[in-house]
Amino acid sequence: MAIYERGTGIAFMLLAVAVFVVARQYPSGMMGDPGPQLMPITIAVLMFPLGLVLALKKPERQASSQDEEVGDVGGGEKLDLGRLVLVGVLLLSMVGFVLMVEYLGTIVAIMIYIWIATLLLGERSLKAAAQYLVFALATGAVLYAVLYQFFRMSLPSGMFF
Repeated sequence: MAIYERGTGIAFMLLAVAVFVVARQYPSGMMGDPGPQLMPITIAVLMFPLGLVLALKKPERQASSQDEEVGDVGGGEKLDLGRLVLVGVLLLSMVGFVLMVEYLGTIVAIMIYIWIATLLLGERSLKAAAQYLVFALATGAVLYAVLYQFFRMSLPSGMFF
């Protein structure tokens, strides 16, 4: 598990830096309005230390009689290529999310990202995909109501919002 945690932690730190750099290009708010920079910069600032903690986390040593088995990654664990591909696809979908925000708007990009992430991580069936879509749409609606209507936050908007 150690190599997955380190790799994921490093990838999250790199993604946090990318989000921070892209968010700095959005206009800042004025006269008490936090502006569209606030949310992505806040997410990036929170993501980086969490990725650092994950990358530097000390692996738990499990007792194993075959610690030196060929293909071990660390701690007696074999490298699972399917899991690495899944992590890579999830990271690419996060990068896609960052790029979609500018063109589709924050709420629509969040809904698409949530749907893709749940499809990748959850059960893979037509019924589950429909449930994940409903969940993503509901999450987007709640975020829209809370962020735009209740808090009156201005987030990056695109073609739709």
